Amino acid sequence: MRMLNIAHGDLAMIGAYVAYWLFTVYGLSPFISLPVSIVLSVVFAVVVYQLLVKTVLRTSRIVEQAEANSLLVFFGLAEILRNGSAALNTTNPRGYQYLDQILTIGNASITANRLSALVGRHLRRRRRRRRAVSRRVDGRSQPLIARLRSGQIGVASPPSTMTCSTSPAPLRRWPAAA
Repeated sequence: MRMLNIAHGDLAMIGAYVAYWLFTVYGLSPFISLPVSIVLSVVFAVVVYQLLVKTVLRTSRIVEQAEANSLLVFFGLAEILRNGSAALNTTNPRGYQYLDQILTIGNASITANRLSALVGRHLRRRRRRRRAVSRRVDGRSQPLIARLRSGQIGVASPPSTMTCSTSPAPLRRWPAAA
């Protein structure tokens, strides 16, 4: 399906406004309003797909015509979302305060919201590294591990020699560190 969706940023903006209004009007924590706004944005995107995109695909006879029509439809949707958002929310900058307490540890001070962002970033990087390592082990090293387990490849005994033979050899344990 070759659809030119230039309204995806505007759909994300609607989700951000939903999260903002859930926090400011209903007092819902941003940690809760963010997943709620994601779900509501997905529901809105599915409705847009059912009403607009399927109609474009159904009425277009050839692929190039569907591509050109999708560009016009999504451009129009983007303009409607932008102007509707500007009319409803005004164009004034808005902000909110959440987790704005200052935490002091020794001589260092940091606000709680920045600390939560830092912890979230650390956890995301850690998870990404763990996934990359598991992909490497699953993908490339699986045949090597199988050959090691079957005894087809021997393992070097002390780390100083760093040799590996291709003939089956009994596995020896390294001496315990003193």
